[in-house]
Amino acid sequence: MKHKATWELKNIIKALTITEVLNTNEENNSTRRIRREENKRLNDAKLELKERKDKELWKYISNIS
Repeated sequence: MKHKATWELKNIIKALTITEVLNTNEENNSTRRIRREENKRLNDAKLELKERKDKELWKYISNIS
Protein backbone atom coordinates (compact mmCIF):
# COMPACT_ATOMS: atom_id res chain seq x y z
CA MET A 1 0.00 0.00 0.00
CA LYS A 2 2.96 2.33 0.55
CA HIS A 3 3.54 2.65 -3.21
CA LYS A 4 -0.05 3.54 -4.06
CA ALA A 5 -1.02 7.13 -4.77
CA THR A 6 -3.29 8.82 -2.25
CA TRP A 7 -6.18 8.92 -4.71
CA GLU A 8 -5.79 5.16 -5.25
CA LEU A 9 -5.98 4.51 -1.51
CA LYS A 10 -9.12 6.64 -1.22
CA ASN A 11 -10.73 4.75 -4.10
CA ILE A 12 -9.80 1.39 -2.56
CA ILE A 13 -11.47 2.44 0.67
CA LYS A 14 -14.60 3.61 -1.17
CA ALA A 15 -14.84 0.45 -3.28
CA LEU A 16 -14.34 -1.97 -0.40
CA THR A 17 -16.80 -0.07 1.79
CA ILE A 18 -19.45 -0.07 -0.94
CA THR A 19 -19.11 -3.79 -1.66
CA GLU A 20 -19.63 -4.51 2.02
CA VAL A 21 -22.93 -2.60 1.97
CA LEU A 22 -24.14 -4.16 -1.28
CA ASN A 23 -23.58 -7.80 -0.28
CA THR A 24 -26.47 -9.69 1.26
CA ASN A 25 -26.11 -11.84 4.38
CA GLU A 26 -26.13 -15.00 2.25
CA GLU A 27 -23.33 -13.68 0.04
CA ASN A 28 -21.36 -12.61 3.09
CA ASN A 29 -21.64 -16.07 4.65
CA SER A 30 -20.38 -17.79 1.52
CA THR A 31 -17.44 -15.44 1.03
CA ARG A 32 -15.96 -15.10 4.51
CA ARG A 33 -12.37 -15.76 3.40
CA ILE A 34 -12.59 -13.17 0.64
CA ARG A 35 -14.20 -10.72 3.06
CA ARG A 36 -11.31 -11.15 5.53
CA GLU A 37 -8.82 -10.36 2.75
CA GLU A 38 -10.85 -7.31 1.72
CA ASN A 39 -11.06 -6.14 5.33
CA LYS A 40 -7.29 -6.45 5.61
CA ARG A 41 -6.83 -4.37 2.44
CA LEU A 42 -9.36 -1.84 3.73
CA ASN A 43 -7.60 -1.52 7.08
CA ASP A 44 -4.17 -1.32 5.40
CA ALA A 45 -5.38 1.46 3.10
CA LYS A 46 -6.92 3.40 6.00
CA LEU A 47 -3.75 3.03 8.06
CA GLU A 48 -1.55 4.21 5.19
CA LEU A 49 -3.74 7.30 4.64
CA LYS A 50 -3.64 8.08 8.35
CA GLU A 51 0.17 7.78 8.41
CA ARG A 52 0.46 10.09 5.41
CA LYS A 53 -1.81 12.67 7.01
CA ASP A 54 0.24 12.50 10.22
CA LYS A 55 3.47 13.04 8.25
CA GLU A 56 1.96 16.02 6.42
CA LEU A 57 0.78 17.49 9.70
CA TRP A 58 4.24 17.17 11.27
CA LYS A 59 5.85 18.76 8.20
CA TYR A 60 3.41 21.65 8.45
CA ILE A 61 4.04 22.09 12.20
CA SER A 62 7.83 22.03 11.73
CA ASN A 63 7.64 24.67 9.00
CA ILE A 64 5.65 27.00 11.28
CA SER A 65 8.21 26.84 14.11
